[in-house]
Amino acid sequence: LGAPLEVGAETDHNGHARIVLDTGKPLIDVQDGREKQNRPDLYVEAYVPVFTKSGECIGVVEVYLDQTPVAALFQTNFVSLAAALGFVVLLSFGVPFLAYIIKMRQQVKTGEKVRLLSSRDQLTGLHNRATFFQKVDEACQSGRLDLQKAAIIFIDLDNFKTINDTFGHKAGDAFLRHVGNAISSHLGEGDLSARFGGDEFVFISHNRTMAEVEALVASLREAVSVPVRTDGIALTGHLSLGVHFDLEHELSLKEQMHKADIALYQAKLSGRNTWVLFTPDLEEKITRRRFVEECILSGFPQNRFEVHYQPLIQQSSLEVVGFEALLRLKDADGNFIAPDEFISVAEDAGEINKIGIWVLQEAARTAASWPEPLFVSVNLSAKQFGDG
Repeated sequence: LGAPLEVGAETDHNGHARIVLDTGKPLIDVQDGREKQNRPDLYVEAYVPVFTKSGECIGVVEVYLDQTPVAALFQTNFVSLAAALGFVVLLSFGVPFLAYIIKMRQQVKTGEKVRLLSSRDQLTGLHNRATFFQKVDEACQSGRLDLQKAAIIFIDLDNFKTINDTFGHKAGDAFLRHVGNAISSHLGEGDLSARFGGDEFVFISHNRTMAEVEALVASLREAVSVPVRTDGIALTGHLSLGVHFDLEHELSLKEQMHKADIALYQAKLSGRNTWVLFTPDLEEKITRRRFVEECILSGFPQNRFEVHYQPLIQQSSLEVVGFEALLRLKDADGNFIAPDEFISVAEDAGEINKIGIWVLQEAARTAASWPEPLFVSVNLSAKQFGDG
């Protein structure tokens, strides 16, 4: 097992020698020598009986054998074996587990991406309509947003259809991203924004004064008016904005948005590329105008247009020489709407050409049954001459 370090006849050492003498059997034990003087870290201590030829035990030999090299060998081999076993276990269980972890992380990332795509407008990165209302509700409940201290801003792109029709949808998408970036760059703490679809956006400005809201609107208009290049084309566009800001009355989000929409409608009527702040008198005016517009759009499907004929009398003879065709429009209750009210609305709504053609045909068909020399006079809109 190794070279003896020491041979002695200390027969009473720890009583071990006496035991050997009494029993005549050797006593061998492994000892830890790390805390003992003049001993190796690991050694074997052996007490071996010495016999005469006649078999009488006459003494004990105490032998110390250094086993440190053997222990080191075992330790090295054990470490190697442990490493090998660990590698085998890693291959058997670790790799599948790692693959499982990677797959789970991919699923989590995919789920997060799906949730992000479902909550965001993919073109501009802003919230979509559904998520916008959810975020407003969450912000109000947590106290991060107080609607009574917020300005609701409705944003509409002027003549966006012209950009799409002239340069194509790719250019239109590039301009929408340009507007989305401009809005995102103006979002402050507590602000919220969304794209409602098409070229319609909404911006909630939180905890700003009226002067700060005006500065925000001006900055937004300026940022969007900067030309954006796509495929060598420089696109320039402008915004119409409607703002509702009222610190005195506590209104719901739906009511505030309705009033901001009214202000936006007035901004469009005012020639676009401007902004309008909601006032109470504006609501009555726009509500009436929208009512008239709805009557115009329902005019042909519901037979609300009529042509009345006013006689034209020759002053010298007092004879009827013809008739002037007068267009009339009725609402759903049968009440007539004055021409000086609905004609301008029809022109702005782009319906006047269709109406004008119908009046000409109706008047000509009626006048064709009149006796000679009666004639019919039909008024035309200046818009019809402008459109050729």
